[in-house]
Parts: sequence; structure tokens; C-alpha cells
Amino acid sequence: MRTKYLTISVLASLLFFSCGSSKKLLVDDETTTFVNTTLSEDGGVYTTCVFSEIKFVGKMPLAASGGFSVYDELSRTGGEQIDSSSFEYDSSTGELKLNGGGDKNSAYHVRGVYQNPPVFILHANACDDPLVLFEGKKLVKDVDYTFDLETSKLAFRDEMDIDRASFSIIWLTHKRECAFENDYGKFQAEYDRLHSDWLKKYE
Repeated sequence: MRTKYLTISVLASLLFFSCGSSKKLLVDDETTTFVNTTLSEDGGVYTTCVFSEIKFVGKMPLAASGGFSVYDELSRTGGEQIDSSSFEYDSSTGELKLNGGGDKNSAYHVRGVYQNPPVFILHANACDDPLVLFEGKKLVKDVDYTFDLETSKLAFRDEMDIDRASFSIIWLTHKRECAFENDYGKFQAEYDRLHSDWLKKYE
């Protein structure tokens, strides 16, 4: 038996817009990864990390555990399960399409198997190339990964274990700075420095 986990965060003006937890979760003897997320500013529910197969979708009112601490509870329990007949998943956009639309007062737990080499759709529309950090170093576009600004699709060239690797993908939209990351603390000093250097071009 092997259990995987993923830590993600998306920042909106220093407030958590969507985030996850690094707590491990047993899933019926299967190896899966989960993402916790909320309604995006365009009204969609997105996983950012693209899944090849969805195993479980759950939801929980944001107020159930006192604001954004609801993610700790979602990571532990998965929330109230949403029947598979009540949603569709679009792997080309990373959107979870819920019958009747998403609820702005709920958080969603999506569990499944991610594409590998990993693919990410940087929702909220990146307005420039992202900063991609991996195991304490800055990766190089078109060498380590590709990025299409029109579709906001970022694709790694090589397979990786995104549940165990330390990485951070940071991008700017017209409204905010967003990040999708795992185990940031392992190389926090290096990442903070690289992030600060990257931001200088926008000053």
C-alpha cells in the first residue's frame, strides 16, 4: 500500500484563495493525489494539476471549520462525497464541471491520478511566463518544461513525483500573484531569493 499527498497554495493579495494540506490520506489501497480548491474568480472549479483519472470528489462548507481551516478537515475526511454522475472533468482545462455550477461558499476535495509527466493549467490566466522552481533551483523554459501563455498550460518534460518533490510554480495574473507548490519549506531560503529576483523585473 502506498499513499501520496500534495501541498498546493494559491495566494490572492496575501490571502489564501485555494490551498491544500500535506496530511497523508489512505485511499482504499490505491495511490492517489488530492487537491483542495474553491470557486475561481471566473466561477469555475479548477484543479490546476491535471488529472488523468478522478477517483473522488467531495465538498464542505467553508464555514464548517472556521474559514480556510476547512482544508485541514477536507484533507482528513474528503468532505461530503459528490456522486460521479453530478460532475465532469475537463483535462484540457483542469476544470471540474459540476451540475448546477460551483458553490462560492464551499471548498472542494478532488482526488485522483495525475498526468505524468505533470501538466498544470495556471488558472486565472497568467499574464506572463511563470517562475518554476524545483528542488531548490530555477528551471529553464523549453529545456525543463514548456509553457503556452495563450492557454496557460505548463508541461514538464520529464516524469516526476509531485507528491514528494519540492517545487513551486508562481505566476502573475492581472489581479494577483498565484502559486502552486509542494514542500516549499525544504528549500525556502533558495526559493525566497529566486522569487525576489524574479519580481524585480516587474518593479
